[in-house]
Amino acid sequence: FADFVGDGSAPLNATRWGLARYEDAIAGIQWSLDRNGGSNATTRALHDLLIKEADAVMAAAKNGSAWEAWFRTGDPFAPFDDSEPTGTSHLIRHGVDIGEAFKVGPLKWRASNATDDLNNTKAAIEWADAWLGMPDGMYFGDEEVGGQHSPSRGTETCSVVETAYALRAAYEITGEAAHFDRLERVVFNALP
Repeated sequence: FADFVGDGSAPLNATRWGLARYEDAIAGIQWSLDRNGGSNATTRALHDLLIKEADAVMAAAKNGSAWEAWFRTGDPFAPFDDSEPTGTSHLIRHGVDIGEAFKVGPLKWRASNATDDLNNTKAAIEWADAWLGMPDGMYFGDEEVGGQHSPSRGTETCSVVETAYALRAAYEITGEAAHFDRLERVVFNALP
């Protein structure tokens, strides 16, 4: 990852993955930082590199899919053009990406201490329930969301697993019991 970011390649936000899934890069960097807190020169150099990479990912995220804003005001049923070059119109309506983004706010909160970031998982759950909610705690999104509250739609297992992972991460970071309650509801009711 460090080689990719440091080699002059296109910035993270210029890729489809970077636009919708930058939170996975942030999670990996934070995991590495949490485990490399020693005092020797090599560890300090790795720590400094990871901080630099985290800053680059966070800067790229500002130009990518703004999940925080999407979970406050996004309309998954508004007309859109999926032929636009980045594919972002599809990605913000893609079940797996939506679930993965449930952890964006808490991951960013670790660096920002911003209340909006801390509360973003709650906003994401409320958004999903309002637009796409299902009784098992998931949201419908058989690949891409569409057809508001249609009884003939379901969700993919990959979306369930990624949503569960994101809710676990949000709980571990925030300690918010509601995130763990939702995780339990999803795992016990939506997994095959």
